[in-house]
Amino acid sequence: MLCIKDVSYTYDKKTPVLDSLSLSLKEGQIGVLLGQNGVGKTTLLKLLGGLLNPQSGTALLGEEDLFALKPKERAKKIAYVPQEISFPPLTVEEVVLLGRLPYFSLFPSKEDYEERDKAIQTLGLEGLRKKNVMELSGGERQKVMIAKALAQNARLWILDEPTSNLDIHNQIEVLSILSRLSKEEGVSILLSIHDLNQALRLGDRFYLFLDGKILEEGDASILTSSAIERVYGVKATIQNINGERVALFGENK
Repeated sequence: MLCIKDVSYTYDKKTPVLDSLSLSLKEGQIGVLLGQNGVGKTTLLKLLGGLLNPQSGTALLGEEDLFALKPKERAKKIAYVPQEISFPPLTVEEVVLLGRLPYFSLFPSKEDYEERDKAIQTLGLEGLRKKNVMELSGGERQKVMIAKALAQNARLWILDEPTSNLDIHNQIEVLSILSRLSKEEGVSILLSIHDLNQALRLGDRFYLFLDGKILEEGDASILTSSAIERVYGVKATIQNINGERVALFGENK
């Protein structure tokens, strides 16, 4: 289980972006961070990914405090996929192999290559493995990053807006892959996403951000009309359509 407790962070040493924030996520669950831009979602993901250091608080994955781990050990626990991905001029199989860096020093082992090949096969990338990632579509690149995370054997995946630059077809495919892998591999996934209906289809647990804190945390039942209006400043109704909860939006406040 991931247990974040009383985490605070400020950029300018005046106004906290995160203010004693706490949340929890069970193994194999997909947790979705929801809220407007600038409320601290990306900052929290960067803290967990090791790109920033908190001013206070702990983040326990099982019994280990992620903030206290050295980068190489943290990389064995967490796979981080940022919103803006810059690719080196490498082939697909070379990028996926980078997920094994925490496990070898100078040269990859047989196990490292096996984990790479397993990840490539799982994501259906066999036909692209020799292609330069710079030549791939946005959806294909995102699948490569998911394969890299899978090869990393991390227990927790952190993704910042994984569908933001994808067309509708690739958005659906990437979210379907994440849902499948969370169940098949037992990996916990914490991600931010703007599309509330995508979140409803994907998430097991939801975290509503407001002013650097978690306004509410829980299953899909917390996504009520009043909560959505308070967090996003828009009117919405939640309806059950063909067995699925769907958010329908009205006028802005």
